[in-house]
Amino acid sequence: MTPLNKGIILVSTLGALGGAGAYAGGLFNSNTQITDNPKTNIDTGSTIVQTNVSDKLRTEGFDVLDTSATSTDWTTVLEDYKKATTKTFDGVEKNSVDDKALRDKCKVILGLKDSEDYAKAKMWCVKKQKMNEVLKKAGFKVLGSANEVIQEEVDIWKQKISTWKTATSKPFNSALTGKIKDTSADDNENIRLFRAECEKLKITALDTTSTEFETNFELAREWCSVKEG
Repeated sequence: MTPLNKGIILVSTLGALGGAGAYAGGLFNSNTQITDNPKTNIDTGSTIVQTNVSDKLRTEGFDVLDTSATSTDWTTVLEDYKKATTKTFDGVEKNSVDDKALRDKCKVILGLKDSEDYAKAKMWCVKKQKMNEVLKKAGFKVLGSANEVIQEEVDIWKQKISTWKTATSKPFNSALTGKIKDTSADDNENIRLFRAECEKLKITALDTTSTEFETNFELAREWCSVKEG
């Protein structure tokens, strides 16, 4: 059996696993490099076979860049990398990095089963895109902003707020604690407050190369969007 076959982990589709929580629980728990080709991916329809970091990124909706050749997408990412003050790769200094150095670093990371640099790979090894574009590709619909009234989304918001009330670790805690009420008469105001916090995540404006992206992306996926299909 080849190392690739040994490394294959079968997981259900993201929707079946429950959205953002699908990536918890150690689906990628080894730093063993299993392939030199970061593009390896097997899609069997209802089941996605994930073998490495590259596959996991694609499952989350990112467009993983081809590390074998330069492109305008690499140039765009490199320009932002050189401006970054945090969240850059160890050993890839922004003052001296070139296209090849960044591609070589990404090639190594993308071919691993897991990496402590996974969050950085979301920034520097994928096509620069807006957060809502990434969410859409992963099958998520971003819910309406604070300035929109979409009747079809009311029940979805109510469910998210209900989940928020019982969550051990509450997002938007300082802004919402003490303001979210428990009676049905307060539903509309609760939704307005919750949606306003989602608006602050800048879902349609924030790029993947932003230092805010990782935190905001996780919040937006779990609390401000819904899995379609």
